[in-house]
Amino acid sequence: MAGLLNPKSFVEGGSFDDFDGIIVGAKFVRTDYAGKRTDSVPALCLTFRNDEDADGKPFDQHFSVGKAEDWAPSADGETLLAIGKKTALNGNSNTAILFRHMEAVGVPEDLLDAASLKISALVGFKAHWNNVPIKREIGGESKDTKVLVPTALIALPGETAAAAVANPLMSLAIARVGAYIDGAKKKTVNKADLVSLVLGDTEVPAESKNEVIKLVIDDSFLTAGPWTYAGGALKG
Repeated sequence: MAGLLNPKSFVEGGSFDDFDGIIVGAKFVRTDYAGKRTDSVPALCLTFRNDEDADGKPFDQHFSVGKAEDWAPSADGETLLAIGKKTALNGNSNTAILFRHMEAVGVPEDLLDAASLKISALVGFKAHWNNVPIKREIGGESKDTKVLVPTALIALPGETAAAAVANPLMSLAIARVGAYIDGAKKKTVNKADLVSLVLGDTEVPAESKNEVIKLVIDDSFLTAGPWTYAGGALKG
């Protein structure tokens, strides 16, 4: 059975953007988002170290998980407890979006399931991170938000960077598909058109076109991207 944080079980911008960072702490907490809320809600708190930052100080980033009546952190912060009627994360929560991107960049399923049982399993995970735009319904209105997500895997916990199996073309593929959508009529692109779009794209090196095509026709990549994907169509 897939664990809670495995995207197979799924029914705010960060302090930094476009950086190589390692997770040095992970726990579930209650937060009021630095006073932005009047109540305290459950969230996943990841502590990052950005090695590109001059002072190298760790920083925390919170990812929403859902309503306080549905979820609560365990006493040790290692797990997320279902205390209401919900048994699966809402796919629109920031935590769900985070883990879909982890899956898309090549995080193995056993680590996703290990994190479901003990979130500190993520400590040592290193990736390139970006704040990506996410369009979703909030209060009945369509709004653009941003979520800090991995866009290229550098190393899994316990690995050296050289040992990681990463796809360096992931960031390029995300950027180019986003550009196709932005330039399309009604901001909509059909999956069936992606191959020809990549082949005719001068921004994609000729030697990389086949690998980029393999990425952009993969449903796991399309589902995890910063766009809406349904019925074979991508919408910005």
